[in-house]
Amino acid sequence: PPRPHRQGAEALAAWAKHAQLGDRDPSQVSDAQFLNIGNMGCDVVSAQPSFGKALQEITEGLKSAKVTAGELDGLLRQSINSLCPQYKDLLP
Repeated sequence: PPRPHRQGAEALAAWAKHAQLGDRDPSQVSDAQFLNIGNMGCDVVSAQPSFGKALQEITEGLKSAKVTAGELDGLLRQSINSLCPQYKDLLP
């Protein structure tokens, strides 16, 4: 049977490799690091069941990378879609 978590992790990494994420070069970030960031997004959403509040919390956590609000919005949306689709109903 398909393993959605693995497929989701691959989808997130593929998306992130082409995303603009602040001052970081996505090609220098490992798939495991993107997975950690995505999982962090899912953890935040599970504890803070509001997309806006989750985005605010992640913004604080990634401030040093100079990631813009739009980039973070895309990252959180992709994390939810790829890794924790049970929270899709929180997407605005």
